[in-house]
Amino acid sequence: MLTGRSPIDPVFYIHHAMVDKAWSDWFNANPSASISILDNNMDTFNGYPVATMNAETIVDPRSMGLFYADDGLAVLDEYSVSNDNMSSEKFCYKLTIEAKDDFTVPNGKDAELKSCKLVDLLPGFEAENGSVFEARIDGDCNFSTAAKLALNEKSIENIQQTKLQTYPNPINDFGNIDFSLEKDEIVSIALINATGQTVKTLLNTEHRNKGTHSIDLSTNDLPSGIYTCRLTTQNESITKKIIIIK
Repeated sequence: MLTGRSPIDPVFYIHHAMVDKAWSDWFNANPSASISILDNNMDTFNGYPVATMNAETIVDPRSMGLFYADDGLAVLDEYSVSNDNMSSEKFCYKLTIEAKDDFTVPNGKDAELKSCKLVDLLPGFEAENGSVFEARIDGDCNFSTAAKLALNEKSIENIQQTKLQTYPNPINDFGNIDFSLEKDEIVSIALINATGQTVKTLLNTEHRNKGTHSIDLSTNDLPSGIYTCRLTTQNESITKKIIIIK
């Protein structure tokens, strides 16, 4: 601990987050046993009084934007971005991030998902029209720990090498895709539907120089729906949600 006041030390939060996770895992694996704890609360322990705890008052860490990773996978679900404590909520993990099952970015809210390996947007994930959402991959990520990636804002900003924008969004018949590169790259851009199928290839491993580029997007042959525009270079892959309305 850096000081005698442990609650201000990051190690305090990491330690208690793991305690909360251990309780959550046990509670879910032993729902009936948890009742016996409430029925058999001890009033003292080694002669000292023990406060009675009601399991119903335990807060789901997801309600605070706190998620856990297991076996190289961080699952983001059942959460609505609020921006109550920060202008942009950043979810960072070195390995795979999955966003699904009612993970939403509402209209007017801002969120970013950052990984060194893969960000997978699955059914149940939604970034509403009017929200600001970005998913970023850094293939050369050299962070020693996930905690460093999550806590070091300067390091987070450094992985934002390629920028991708689409407009208008929603799109009716025609739109534009703008992207900027920090260096000369081999670029692929594809449009992917909600089932994960590539429905349109806009660039296929084509060389583009450093700088800003714009390409036209025609959606006349595509039905209304939510699509993902995926830009891939030799070192990273980033995505942007596109809504097509006919």
